[in-house]
Amino acid sequence: IYLQRCPQEITIEAFIEKYDTKCDVPGYGLYIDDNYHADLEELQKRLVVRGSVDDTTIGRYIISYDIMDMSGNAAVTISRYVNVVDTTPPLILLEGGDEVVVEVFEPYVEPGFTVTDLYDDYHGVEIKYSSYNNININKLGTYYITYNAVDNQGNVSTPVTRTVHVKDTRPPVIVLEGPEHIIIERGTKYDDPRVTAYDLYDKSVNEHSVKHTPLPTGMHLGIFTIEYTAVDGSGN
Repeated sequence: IYLQRCPQEITIEAFIEKYDTKCDVPGYGLYIDDNYHADLEELQKRLVVRGSVDDTTIGRYIISYDIMDMSGNAAVTISRYVNVVDTTPPLILLEGGDEVVVEVFEPYVEPGFTVTDLYDDYHGVEIKYSSYNNININKLGTYYITYNAVDNQGNVSTPVTRTVHVKDTRPPVIVLEGPEHIIIERGTKYDDPRVTAYDLYDKSVNEHSVKHTPLPTGMHLGIFTIEYTAVDGSGN
């Protein structure tokens, strides 16, 4: 018995590649010859193939070939070795997108992620993963979380990064210093009591960023409304 076409040592990727069973077929993966008996068809019927390959389970499989000619002479056993391996890294899929906005001072809630592995998922084996979280929710800025996964064969995933923007989107709060309704006599100068603006992140707002609509002159009768606006350091 001689091996042909298919090498004696074969390596295939679990779930991705299939073992070619034609390697066990005389005339393709095997060549049978006998010095005395020329009836190759009869010889091929006497071939005994032992072993099989499970291409969904990693391991080393041995397929052996035996034959005995019509005179009772046994050939030397020939073996072929098939290695089923898992070299495919796991895959990380981020839920909630790869960019997230968090309000300053609010807790970061992880949107989640999914780790899949072609081999370990099928066999129900736990996949190890790690994430590195350096988000400071008390400070505006851009932060990054990196996710990695390693399956049980030591295959390392391509790192996946989520960008987290800590932002201040809350507008400042304006508090009137004086009463909400003020009455003055005509011809009396209106003295505005002013306002104070507070911001959750900036704490206080620069007085130069507080604006108001024109103040009444006191020369005309009527009801006048003064509107105040304030802008914090984040442009709110």
